[in-house]
Amino acid sequence: MKISEIMKITKLTKKAINYYEEEGLIKPDINPDNNYREYSQNDVDKLIQISTLRQLDVPVVEIKHIISNPDLIRDKLEQHLKRLNDEEKRIEVIRNVIKTCLDGLNQTSDITELTKNMMTLKESLEMDDRAREGFIKRQLLRVFPGNFGKLMVAAYGPFLNEVLDTPEKEKAWLNLVNCLDKADSINYPQEMGEMYEKYTDKDIEKISMIINKTIQEWISDRIEKNYMDRETFLKKLDVIEPLHKEVFNIVKNIKEQLKNSGSDKINEYLSILSSDYRKYKNNLEKFQKSLGINLDENGNIITNLDI
Repeated sequence: MKISEIMKITKLTKKAINYYEEEGLIKPDINPDNNYREYSQNDVDKLIQISTLRQLDVPVVEIKHIISNPDLIRDKLEQHLKRLNDEEKRIEVIRNVIKTCLDGLNQTSDITELTKNMMTLKESLEMDDRAREGFIKRQLLRVFPGNFGKLMVAAYGPFLNEVLDTPEKEKAWLNLVNCLDKADSINYPQEMGEMYEKYTDKDIEKISMIINKTIQEWISDRIEKNYMDRETFLKKLDVIEPLHKEVFNIVKNIKEQLKNSGSDKINEYLSILSSDYRKYKNNLEKFQKSLGINLDENGNIITNLDI
């Protein structure tokens, strides 16, 4: 079958099909006469499995170990059903807490009692949110309102999805907040301050997407293919957008000032909070040595290149 037929059957875009081929999830034959790809029914089956699992937000790297294995697919569907059931129970608990709070608000106008009810609701909502993926990312935006929180999430977002499920992570999270809170006294150069204030939500969303894409490359199984040699690596740097460079300069300035004050342990806390961050750091160190390139401690920008 041709790719146009596959697109109609699977409802996938051409780019998606090509991406899954690049990732090694499907392996269509190549027609030697015209060099066109010839897709089999097995490719169709896999693509349908892949697209269904992606609808359940299963990462591509995990899908590689699942497709064409009925037992693993069943396990994944059962896990998703359990999550939905747990979510239903969670929503019911929160609904009851909010109803109780509303009842209290309807029965009194005493400011002390109102505050007590609101505090109970706040604590219940936070306790519920802590058990869900992405809590750290969402909470950073709450405890650091404004652009500072948004820029921190843009810079570290891909590493802030794990659940706070151990005492060690809970402690690292609190330490991370305390560390970042010291940034309140940071002194920005005038031009950097102007740059910091000009960002719109759309700018920061774009920054986040750029950084996320870069980080996903560093933690993917294709890292060796992406950065096989020094020349390929340096070419990738040439396409980094000015907006990305600007925000990295701000984040770098913040970290340098925190480090100078002896409180910069962000990397240490992130290593505890995120397995992806540990993988990211390991890959950075590996390729820094193999390519003979000096990377910034965050790996986003190259400095002092020894060319």
